[in-house]
Amino acid sequence: MSNTPGGTRVRPDQLVSVLCESLAGMSYGLAVWEGARPADDKAAGRVFNDLYDRLMETETDEPPRKRIREYVAGLLERWCDLTGDDDTSPWSTGPLIGEARGSLIYFSDALEHGGGSVRLRG
Repeated sequence: MSNTPGGTRVRPDQLVSVLCESLAGMSYGLAVWEGARPADDKAAGRVFNDLYDRLMETETDEPPRKRIREYVAGLLERWCDLTGDDDTSPWSTGPLIGEARGSLIYFSDALEHGGGSVRLRG
């Protein structure tokens, strides 16, 4: 058993997969999705690309699934969302849930605010 950021206990085969990449040395691009953990980095890249093309690069307006909403809620319990009035948020865009579609969320974590969400992955 493992805990998600929101504290929900899940079986290992239900874990949310995470792909983290450095973006121009100033932030991290984080992709989090529902599904089995890919066998390796190459497989994770293929899964991410497929999900991104299907969910983000289309006109789909598929609402975020429950587990993705729970993941975002867990992040927002720890770090504030980005608003026009608050510049202490670690996110590059806001609201954070606006970066989610279906079983995928892809967002940037700005390092100038500590890059804290990276520690939540996996």
